[in-house]
Amino acid sequence: THHVLYCLGCCWGLMLALIALGLMNPVWMGAIALLIFIEKAMPGGARFALFIGAALILAGVGIAFGWI
Repeated sequence: THHVLYCLGCCWGLMLALIALGLMNPVWMGAIALLIFIEKAMPGGARFALFIGAALILAGVGIAFGWI
């Protein structure tokens, strides 16, 4: 139970986002979950997280300005 409570406490926002994505489109939920898995479980996950973070920021800026 300690691990469950710790995981829920630190990742509640991520879990909430995955639930919302799953309700809208299960394929997107699976894609985001796969990215998270790669970041957490694979070697070089920290570098991968930086790349994905930068890509998401650029996509958000592109959407905000109507470029995408």
